[in-house]
Amino acid sequence: MIEDLDLTEIDPLKWAEVRRRAKAVRDYLALENQTAAERERFAAMLDLGPLQFSNLVKAWLVHRDATALAPGMRRANPSRSRREGVDPRAREIAREVIVELGATAPLSDLVAKTEDRCERSGVQAPSRSTIWLLAVETRGIDGSAEPDGIVVARVYLRLPVDMGRGIAFPEVIVAAETPTGRIIELLMTRPAGDFDARRIAEAIEHERPFGALPIMAGESDAKALTRYLPPDRTVCRVSTNEAARALSNALGKRIGLLVVSYRPPTVRPTTVMRSGLDRPPNLQDAELVLRMARDRHNAELQMAA
Repeated sequence: MIEDLDLTEIDPLKWAEVRRRAKAVRDYLALENQTAAERERFAAMLDLGPLQFSNLVKAWLVHRDATALAPGMRRANPSRSRREGVDPRAREIAREVIVELGATAPLSDLVAKTEDRCERSGVQAPSRSTIWLLAVETRGIDGSAEPDGIVVARVYLRLPVDMGRGIAFPEVIVAAETPTGRIIELLMTRPAGDFDARRIAEAIEHERPFGALPIMAGESDAKALTRYLPPDRTVCRVSTNEAARALSNALGKRIGLLVVSYRPPTVRPTTVMRSGLDRPPNLQDAELVLRMARDRHNAELQMAA
């Protein structure tokens, strides 16, 4: 049961608690005699009342998924990023705004103008992620939706992670196609700030359906990558800020459900842990979180195509 939990829709800060609840529910249901005393014992293990624990067990038996066990979470609604989930008029308004301001305009400007125009038209505005997807789609209209390059740059997850030596917002290296925003690979950097350049280079070489695209990266990252790329591969060395801007234009401020920033966060990681049940994922879970985020991000792009 625990091993089969699908945590895709669960806040990673809640993973530890969901697993703890899953084990308690599994062990309780395995009892031959589920007495009131046993119910109270298992409820106490989870710091719940007997009625709360009973409701938790009932929710699991009905839904059989992790959202039934997540504290303070209702079952996820279908994403409004899908074409059928957004009012056609709102989608049309968003596209009009994107054309007026330009597909590379700051997302905050696109969202503000779209929301204002939708409000005046009496329709519900598309979500921020939908507007971003429409902007990505628009960038490919001039020629085609094919990528014209690859950018390798760094972001910081707004997710506290137990790094083994303390809790931190991890730095992540991302390789993504431009302007489409499709993520080729991403991984956490090492304590010294370097990264597994071989893994990134191999992913770039493996994922090139449109041929050997030119690569843009910051000076030090480009130097690390060229050790593992073919000698004839074009690598454009730019400033760290320029690489970050290019990645920001392609990705926006989210990867799947994860919020990212392009500068080191100035707040402590514990400030985003708002519940006593929140626990930062360990390094192994953080790698899983990243893979889920990449897959979700790429799937959303595919839906917008």
